[in-house]
Amino acid sequence: MERTPNEISNTILSFCNGINGDEKPQYITVSSFNYCLENHCFPNVDETVREKGGHIVNGWVIWQWDNIILEAEAHAVWENPKGEVIDVTPHTPEESQIVFLRDSNVKYNGIQYDNIRKGLTDSKLVAEYIALCQELYKIQDENRKDSNSIEIKDPQTIKRYRTIEEKKIVLEKTFCSNVGRNDPCPCGSGRKYKKCCLPFRG
Repeated sequence: MERTPNEISNTILSFCNGINGDEKPQYITVSSFNYCLENHCFPNVDETVREKGGHIVNGWVIWQWDNIILEAEAHAVWENPKGEVIDVTPHTPEESQIVFLRDSNVKYNGIQYDNIRKGLTDSKLVAEYIALCQELYKIQDENRKDSNSIEIKDPQTIKRYRTIEEKKIVLEKTFCSNVGRNDPCPCGSGRKYKKCCLPFRG
């Protein structure tokens, strides 16, 4: 399960540098208003600016899934009139803070950006998982009806999409498996569970 990283490690700094080398990631407090909806960060911030002033700051929220993957998701936060930067969008699981990387190149036009992903080990399973995520996004992007919906009509494409989605779900279940401390980690890194993903599940 992807969560806010416990620390901004050198690995995270390197990952962020590859996205936008002009900025450094930082922790930002999450504090939502009653009109803010999950997964609607850009509309949430737009509404907050209208209600309370300040301005939108675009960039990426950085998630970490155990010792499996880092993922950057296009995101917007609010800078209030005092210059304080706040994430007004609620998250599930609930987060009290996020790691945010500013990036003025992120321009939201109603169409979802694909996430940027990096495996944290040389696991072939993780590499396969990332490839599946990219393929799903590609199919979605090629079959957009409008900014809010996707319509896949071709039967072969529907079948391929479902097959890819099923493989992705199987891998997610595999990664989340609980095994013995001294058993090989289910992420496929080749390390013992206790020295790979277990410490992140404390």
